[in-house]
Amino acid sequence: MLRFLVRVLVNTLAIALTIAVLPGATINDEVAGSLLGQVPGYELLIYPLAGLILALVQLLFQPVVLLLTARLMLWSMGLSSVLLNALFFALFVHPWWDFARYPFVVGGLIGGTLAGLLITLLNALSGLDSPLLDPARQTSKAYWRWLGQLPHGRLAEQVRIAQAYETMRRYLIQIAVSLTPLAGLRQGMQRLLYRGAPVVSTTSVPEIVRLLLQDLGPTYVKLGQVIASRTEMLPPPWQRELSRLHSSVDPFPYAEARRIITEELGAPPEECFACFEPTPLAAASIGQVYRARRRDGQAVVVKVQRPDIDVTMRADLGVMRDAVRLLEARLPLARELNLVGVVDEFADSVVTELDFQNEAAHIRRLGQTMAVFPAVQVPRLYDDVSTARVLTMECVSGIKLTELAALDAAGVDRAALATTFMRAMLKQVLLDGYFHGDPHPGNILVDPQTGRLIFLDMGLMGSLSEIQRLALIDVIWSLKARDAQNLAHIMLTMAPAFKVVDQGAFTRDLERLVRRALGCGDSLPALATVLQELTALMHRHGLGADPGLTLAMKALVQAEQLIRQVAPEVSLVDTAFGELTELLQQDYAREAVAETVKKQALGAAKDLLRHVPQLHAATLRWLEQYEHGRLTLYLESDEQLSRRLEGLGRRVERGAGRLTLGLVLSGLLVSSALAGGRFQMPHFGDPTSIVFTVAGLLGLGLTLQLAWSMLRKA
Repeated sequence: MLRFLVRVLVNTLAIALTIAVLPGATINDEVAGSLLGQVPGYELLIYPLAGLILALVQLLFQPVVLLLTARLMLWSMGLSSVLLNALFFALFVHPWWDFARYPFVVGGLIGGTLAGLLITLLNALSGLDSPLLDPARQTSKAYWRWLGQLPHGRLAEQVRIAQAYETMRRYLIQIAVSLTPLAGLRQGMQRLLYRGAPVVSTTSVPEIVRLLLQDLGPTYVKLGQVIASRTEMLPPPWQRELSRLHSSVDPFPYAEARRIITEELGAPPEECFACFEPTPLAAASIGQVYRARRRDGQAVVVKVQRPDIDVTMRADLGVMRDAVRLLEARLPLARELNLVGVVDEFADSVVTELDFQNEAAHIRRLGQTMAVFPAVQVPRLYDDVSTARVLTMECVSGIKLTELAALDAAGVDRAALATTFMRAMLKQVLLDGYFHGDPHPGNILVDPQTGRLIFLDMGLMGSLSEIQRLALIDVIWSLKARDAQNLAHIMLTMAPAFKVVDQGAFTRDLERLVRRALGCGDSLPALATVLQELTALMHRHGLGADPGLTLAMKALVQAEQLIRQVAPEVSLVDTAFGELTELLQQDYAREAVAETVKKQALGAAKDLLRHVPQLHAATLRWLEQYEHGRLTLYLESDEQLSRRLEGLGRRVERGAGRLTLGLVLSGLLVSSALAGGRFQMPHFGDPTSIVFTVAGLLGLGLTLQLAWSMLRKA
């Protein structure tokens, strides 16, 4: 109740300030009299009454309007919220005053915009609409199951846009005020308004962002985890906060987990297992883990997917795709960064993780490839109690790879441990072409009794073709040899270009980078530093990044960062050179190479024989066309030409739309000018003036947009 009264007070102050700022505004005695009669001092009472009505509208109607206009909110990048405030002001506040100097629509727009800004400012200072850490948000909502049954996900995306907008608005206001001297005032008001409630009152921006990602849901937590894996690009406070996303995700209630297990396995957990602990062992972005025991006595862990996560995550990913398409259509930089490709890659990996059957297949395959390392363990999988949303594995326990004090107390040889981890990752990435895509500290444990490495969470796995693996091996060889020429050749061959590349300039810049970053000593700097500078150089010259190679390099960078924490004296590139030589000798022995060459030659011969009839037929067709004096050629455009054609199509479409809008606005201006003064409406005056004003404002906006486009191109 206190918060509602403060909201009414905020609205009252905002309306009073708006009326005071707008010149010529006087109370409409007819409207005020019909509402308040002859109450003494009604000139003052009309302000809190208008504030009360606006507060009720905000609480009852604003969420509904926001849901209905969610797509417009996304298209306008949130600017339509200003129009929404202006609409509420024009409908519920503006008719109570007479604006002698402004037509109705102009007064409503100006007054509504000003009132909306003042309300936002006063809400920020008073602490209203502060973000809350509500544990109940982890409980599944019934409407998500209903939305999941619909054939199309557009309505679910509409709901998620509205929810994400409201959540981001609250947290962004918290961040904005925390950066000003008024943060103390807001914290005091929060303590007054939210007594006992888990309100977000911190002024630490990294902590606020981490809480924002958790509040937005699993998709954004996963995005934050991806960002957290690039620790070399983040300041220490951001590293600490975002790394907590791997271990501080809020759990969902056991009742939801029990319902999912019953739906998936056909029986409740107490019937499927001899013992099942209802308290979760850990919570992650996709699911959470419980301890259990099979009837044969084997201790296991059961991973249960978060309720309705498939509906919410697919909706979030659809919204992200729409948002980056809008950015690419409006910003050349977004097109150069290929944001659509980045989001598509992220979405594909997330959707793959939603099906636990994929992770089960990853566990089996990784267990087979890591069997050559006695010091590496992959948990055993139990298929009879595993489905798409429930995964049961052997229970393993251990120490995180980064818990150095615990490793030392257990007597683990850290240098040997780092070497084993590096050998395992090199074999996965460079030799098998099938690797753990997210080797962060929470996914790599060490058994204190045996010193064995344990790989966990195989939801995100990467794969590389043989050509890509050989290219990465060549990159390591080139880095070790400081061979900038060969490194440039690899990058120009493997990296897709999004604009014309000056190969000579790229090679010269790469040579300077190699001399500066790698130097002439025997040891190499951190791989993350080299790859970060190399990636920036490639982008500057118009070279993109292959998604598979990007994930592989990210995995190697994460592995190197772990190795440097465990054993700083071990260098991934330096040590990898010798280890890779040994592994290559094992995997690419003379007989294996000969067998590979034989298979490639046999495949090429088969392809050639298969195409001989087609070549014969094509030759006859060309001769026949030549005899008749014509020749047909089919040209396949490359990706760069396709992008240019798509860009030309978008420009033509925008030009046609602007031309149509200009013609309509011209017609409205002329018709309203000719019909001016012939019609009158009670309280609104001449409606043709409203049409004329709206058309004039839209025409001015269109002119400014065209002028801005011309200036930007110039």
